[in-house]
Amino acid sequence: MTAKKKRRAKGRKGIGKFAGLMAAQTMRLETWARSQRASFTLRAADYRAASDIEQLDIPVHSEPDDSRPHGSVITLTDLNQNLAFPDPDRLRQLLLQDYGREDDFRILVDGKPLDIDDVQGTFSEHVEALPRVGMVKLRISISDGKRGLRQPGISIRVGGKVVGKPEFFGLDEADDSPRKLLNKLYGEIEADGLVDHVTADWGALVENSELKAEVRHYVEPILRERFKDVYAREISLAQARLQRKVNERLAALPEHKRAYADRAIKKILGKY
Repeated sequence: MTAKKKRRAKGRKGIGKFAGLMAAQTMRLETWARSQRASFTLRAADYRAASDIEQLDIPVHSEPDDSRPHGSVITLTDLNQNLAFPDPDRLRQLLLQDYGREDDFRILVDGKPLDIDDVQGTFSEHVEALPRVGMVKLRISISDGKRGLRQPGISIRVGGKVVGKPEFFGLDEADDSPRKLLNKLYGEIEADGLVDHVTADWGALVENSELKAEVRHYVEPILRERFKDVYAREISLAQARLQRKVNERLAALPEHKRAYADRAIKKILGKY
């Protein structure tokens, strides 16, 4: 974990800093701190020509600059035209998997902040005033991708800060909720009324909290209904596609065998 922000560190060996040179011929970094701006430029051609990369001269320019208190900007130019770059929607979905749960910085793609509605699928928002918790806002997306999400579940946000790990509000304990479907659920619920029921380390809500139970009773039926709406439609479409194939196969059979075959197929489809 990083020392100051306590974030899980990415990478292992440090070579990721050169990743920009796979997509571009030139990579420039500018960084601000303590009223100074420092900058340097890396060029792929220089690295290819160097006999020893550690001896490569990389001049760093520094000058007074109060235009921003801190931060860094990386600019890639002379892009590699032999690569297919992801479109903005695809890029948002990739970034959301790793950074969508962070609450102390924002990621913008083409000016749009990374958010729950960037999950490719069905998005919905629900706002309700609960008797004891107060106003809560539930925002969820159910992915229509073939694979599950990396960090599925619903986060609880209290006072603008995420509390604990994402959870499924009881659906993961129900026999009629397949894990494969739950892994496509992504969302969060804002409930500032839970502030007095958060543990000291903000790692979870108090386990026997009645307010947490009230939120759970509100969220669980909504999730069930959303799954039913989304996947009932998908199942109907799949059944229609199958039925067309079944009809084609039945038409190839002798007429006296079609009724028997049709019943047998329906029995199998109903079971699986």
